[in-house]
Amino acid sequence: GAYTDAYLTEDTDPTVGGFDDDPLPYVPEWSVSLNGDYDWIVMGDATAYVGGNLSFTGDRTADFGVRTPEGSIREVPSYETIDLRTGILFGGWSIEAYASNLTDERGVTSVFGEGAFPNSAIGVGVIRPRTIGLTVGAAF
Repeated sequence: GAYTDAYLTEDTDPTVGGFDDDPLPYVPEWSVSLNGDYDWIVMGDATAYVGGNLSFTGDRTADFGVRTPEGSIREVPSYETIDLRTGILFGGWSIEAYASNLTDERGVTSVFGEGAFPNSAIGVGVIRPRTIGLTVGAAF
């Protein structure tokens, strides 16, 4: 995990819009990732495994120019994701089933301010939705 306390130490160029003590855009104060994997021999050269990942990205602010009508920088909310995987390795082959963003979290990655869209709408970028898949690989 990481704790980050990143702020401007002086005003930026007026075209950028950052002021002394503004937090740096899209830098969360807290981010944490927990990973775990377990594998075991099934038989011969076949090895099975299971694993998972839990990630947390804390609140952060949007770009300096994306401000509320009151003048504060828009906040981008925190989000968590859970990823799971299981598979088997044998004779140079691998088969893996996985689920990324298992809870289908709609974590916001970016915010586009007023003026970018008609009617003063605010646009957002989000993380990839839940993805479930199967991969097959070969080493040669």
